[in-house]
Amino acid sequence: MKQLLILLFCLAGTQAFAQSTISVTVSNIPSDKGEVIISLFDNETDFLEKPVKTVKVPAAEGSVSASFEGVAAGDYAIAVIHDKNENGELDTNFMGIPKERYGWSNNPSPTFRAAHWEEALFSLKSGDAPQFSIKLL
Repeated sequence: MKQLLILLFCLAGTQAFAQSTISVTVSNIPSDKGEVIISLFDNETDFLEKPVKTVKVPAAEGSVSASFEGVAAGDYAIAVIHDKNENGELDTNFMGIPKERYGWSNNPSPTFRAAHWEEALFSLKSGDAPQFSIKLL
């Protein structure tokens, strides 16, 4: 009986700490200039400011793919920019209108603003392996 309890505890512990891989394909990239920055956020307060993980891949006209490995279960959102000049940020004109393409998980397309956390939010369960297709705006 004691061995059965230990086995059950070990199995439960393994499931609780199982981590996932999130795959992302970014499309509608207009050129191969610069890089595509894909950022993963785990809370509303830090959304679009402080990612928990970031992947940078060379831009390729059309689409690129990347993944986040070792991600724990929880709520997340993804933001993407095509950073043509590789300065690490989304460039805007004097009116604040983006000069580079961008997108988010769930592909919201708000007018005159960035996506809100709730629009890009998804829940990741232990062992999931979601695949996101994000089309740049």
